[in-house]
Amino acid sequence: MKWYLLLLAPLVLWSCQASESDPSQAALNGEGRSAAMDEDDEEDIPLADVPSNVLAAAEKAVPGIVFESAERETEDGRLVYGLEGLLNGVRHEVEVAADGTVIEVEQGEEDDDVDGDDDEEEIPLGDLPDVVRQAAENAVPGLVISKAYRETEDGGLVYEVVGEVNGERHEVEVSPSGDVLEIEKGDDEDDDDDDEDDDD
Repeated sequence: MKWYLLLLAPLVLWSCQASESDPSQAALNGEGRSAAMDEDDEEDIPLADVPSNVLAAAEKAVPGIVFESAERETEDGRLVYGLEGLLNGVRHEVEVAADGTVIEVEQGEEDDDVDGDDDEEEIPLGDLPDVVRQAAENAVPGLVISKAYRETEDGGLVYEVVGEVNGERHEVEVSPSGDVLEIEKGDDEDDDDDDEDDDD
């Protein structure tokens, strides 16, 4: 009879260990759930780890920018990359989804020298992107471009192209992707009005 009990003893010990392992497994599952809940945490990553399509989309959204840092996070179950950099001393932040879709562009929020989003900056005509130049010339046939400006409106980068057609002043607002946003004519008459007021 004793030898029978000796054979049963290991089986009893094994069943006890199995039952004790269940709480630990549950604890592990709890830790897994906690990790899943932390999906929205931002993670700083090297620029070299940013996918090429994401980097290309960010650079296209803000032409000429030099990115300095990057982070990765999950928003609403979607992987999102945030890239920060400088363009002419102004800080920009671009959020891009993993598929290359630009979600948001923010400018100048961390720079004390920036007065506001609508500040205009005159740029050399050589710095005007070809797609912007072509869009302005197509929108106003015969336009002779004399000046160009870069500014931010409602968090988005905008180019203002100024020129003349048959002596009449035109201003064309164009997005970095070449979409014509607005065309204004003859707005340069204010100087003449001011001169007439001075004569009075």
